[in-house]
Amino acid sequence: MKMALNQFSDWTNDEFLAYNKLGFNQDETLTSDYPASSSEFECPQKFEDYLKFHDYPEVKSEFENALDWRNADLNPMNLVADVGVKDQGQCGSCYAFSAVAVMEGSLCYNGHFNCSSWEGLSEQNVVDCGTNWGLKGDQPWYNFNGCFGGWQSNVFQYVYYTDGISCGAKYPYESGDTKIRGECRYDESMNHGFPDKSICGTVNRHGWRSSEDPMEDTSSLMKKAIYFKGPLTVAMYVNGSFMSYGEGVYTAEDAEVDLCGEAAGANHALTAVGYGVYDDDSAEGHVSIPYWIIKNSWSAGWGDAGYIKVEMGKNVCGVEDNVMYVNMKPGPEEEELKL
Repeated sequence: MKMALNQFSDWTNDEFLAYNKLGFNQDETLTSDYPASSSEFECPQKFEDYLKFHDYPEVKSEFENALDWRNADLNPMNLVADVGVKDQGQCGSCYAFSAVAVMEGSLCYNGHFNCSSWEGLSEQNVVDCGTNWGLKGDQPWYNFNGCFGGWQSNVFQYVYYTDGISCGAKYPYESGDTKIRGECRYDESMNHGFPDKSICGTVNRHGWRSSEDPMEDTSSLMKKAIYFKGPLTVAMYVNGSFMSYGEGVYTAEDAEVDLCGEAAGANHALTAVGYGVYDDDSAEGHVSIPYWIIKNSWSAGWGDAGYIKVEMGKNVCGVEDNVMYVNMKPGPEEEELKL
């Protein structure tokens, strides 16, 4: 891994840690528990159930080792399912950016939008309108907290129950500059899509495994989920050299130096948009490192044009701990255009 200068280069590590806010407890304090079962909505659909229902479909051999939803030539659908890197700015809204990226990916994967030219959905809609929103009655509700953290699945739950989310053009992002959420200004005419009745799905929540194939490992399931569902939400504990990543693969050895073991929990939400294998011919004996292509929300000026390669199969900083997808339906306007 090579490091580079970026917007965090003059920050202390404590300042960097304070910037990253993912989950929070019911009293709205940040939590180090992961998964945060008390404050995080658990996605109802299990990916292995999806595989079973579809008679265990296989990944085409040409995509066994590499797939990229940023490039139409490098995925099985021959389309782009990633609108590109955005910037959360000075707001702890990474959870909203991760959730929105996966909703965008699902809409493009299913042919409702073209992510190569579409501006995408609105994180500001989530931050403004979803904070402190809740169902009436006794049904449990899983909240999030504007610029002060939340969980991606809670966003899916919110958008499902409110039947829609705006596009970014109609509801642009502002909290990166203001550092606070604004007044909700969403109306139904802005609706560009919503999750279907499954709300969202999980690849491996709480270490869940199939009883029919207990040897199926998480990285294999993640690869299949990326292949059959598109981009996935992930979460990591980011710290130390991660802040200054420039290019190459962020490995388990890098993570060990950064002290982001299982006890650290997770403090940042990101999006997996593909996978590949890094071949280092310069290394003695030749080194091949499988990796995830992870999209961040710190602008294209960070990392490798806003992305980072994270070593696969070793749960680096929790990247394989809590992986989710969403099945989106288009808003009424897009549905009518297809009639």
